[in-house]
Amino acid sequence: MQYPAGQPTRFARTARRAFFAVVFATLGASVLMVSQAYASGTDQLKQFVSQVHSARGSFVQRELKAPSGAKNASDAIATATLNAKTSSGTFVFARPGKFIWSYEKPYQQV
Repeated sequence: MQYPAGQPTRFARTARRAFFAVVFATLGASVLMVSQAYASGTDQLKQFVSQVHSARGSFVQRELKAPSGAKNASDAIATATLNAKTSSGTFVFARPGKFIWSYEKPYQQV
């Protein structure tokens, strides 16, 4: 059997349909997984809030000030990172209503 010039074969049409079916199925699965990841994060936060009554930890805080002469965001971030002020400390909380945020460096303050 001969096919007119420029007309795709049955195999080519089937292969193209299969390709698009796989692409759309993959996109659909990706959207579903992303939406489940957000739901999972929300569920984790709700679980944390309902089950955790106290915690303690440490932190490091960097204060970045972008220079006024920065030409673009990349320049501002690169320059600000070099001039960053770093603080560190600890935090403790206990429910209900108790929270202590304590700086140890560059100087101690509660």
